[in-house]
Amino acid sequence: MSEMQTRHQRRAEDFSRIMFYTISSRALENSALNVGVTGKKGNTVQIGNTADTSSENWQFFLQSDRYFIRNFDRGAEMQLGLSETDKLVPKLYPQSGNISQQWNLTRSGNYWHMSNGLEPGVVLIMGSGKAVQMQGDAPDLNKDWQIQENPSAATAQPLTGSWTTFLSNFVSPTPSPSASSSASATSTSISTTTNAPSPSNTSPSSSASTNTASSATTSSSSSISPGAIAGIAIAAVVLIGGAAFVLWFFLVKRRRPAPPVYAHEDPYTHADPYATPGSTPPAVPEKYAYTPELASPPVELPAGEMRSGRSELASPVWSSGK
Repeated sequence: MSEMQTRHQRRAEDFSRIMFYTISSRALENSALNVGVTGKKGNTVQIGNTADTSSENWQFFLQSDRYFIRNFDRGAEMQLGLSETDKLVPKLYPQSGNISQQWNLTRSGNYWHMSNGLEPGVVLIMGSGKAVQMQGDAPDLNKDWQIQENPSAATAQPLTGSWTTFLSNFVSPTPSPSASSSASATSTSISTTTNAPSPSNTSPSSSASTNTASSATTSSSSSISPGAIAGIAIAAVVLIGGAAFVLWFFLVKRRRPAPPVYAHEDPYTHADPYATPGSTPPAVPEKYAYTPELASPPVELPAGEMRSGRSELASPVWSSGK
């Protein structure tokens, strides 16, 4: 597992406000961070041997996810920090809520890395000659610190009163450059995607208006619903069926009907091809009328009597019609 994966931010349950702790360097056995022996109090932090002085005991006071580090000998009125004029060497300064006295503690395996709010990119290390300083790039051996409880110191100096009072002049840290860049990139991405004003410059009413317009645009550009497709299909079928019916109707209408046959006509006489249904055929002139007549009524032969020879029928009499 990498160092980055094993690290996590120190939280309230890690350090107690009513406990003192010793800080020793991994690079030097039996060492302890202190501010000098009793009676020779100073402001500069140094590395000494364990149990040499009471000033090797420190309080970690948590406020708003930042730690204020105070020394047993110097009291709650002094805190470990940096200054704008000296960002390299940590010292004790009069108590302040400024970011220069705020510390972040990050776990690295069984050790801790300590960084200051004034210089987030650098950590506290033990340099050459036991010098305690801030440095951006250093071996883990030099920047690893072991922090252990010392209950005996907390018994000798109970942490009450000003030791446990929150700072009223606490200064909230500003986002780091990397966090600001990430937030800016995210804001730009959202603005490009939605084509809407930045959230920081948009009131609730204008934001709602933008969302409504966006919804309308999305609705108008969406695909045709299944119901509309079904309606179009049915209309197409009805239109095609209607066109086919009209075409069939006109084709049948154009066919000519068969000539009618009148009941009074001679079945052996052709009907007038120009007559219309229901009309009366023209009268035949009398002079052209044919009336068959017999010269005499038919004669019956007696039964059993046979005539020989040929009998001729009388010739029909034609009437001139005059």
